[in-house]
Amino acid sequence: MKFEVKGRMKIKGSYRPFTRVVEAQTENFAKQKIFSLFGSEHGIKRRFIIIESIKSLQE
Repeated sequence: MKFEVKGRMKIKGSYRPFTRVVEAQTENFAKQKIFSLFGSEHGIKRRFIIIESIKSLQE
């Protein structure tokens, strides 16, 4: 199942919006995947990632 995750992440002292589509089984897994992806790609800690909405995309 695919989920569209919207939120903000702190980069260089300011929060910037993001929208990312991820493949996951549940909303909670999608949330954890976002934390993992941004941590590995940008070196951002979980506390600097604010998830505002998670929406299921129909396949």
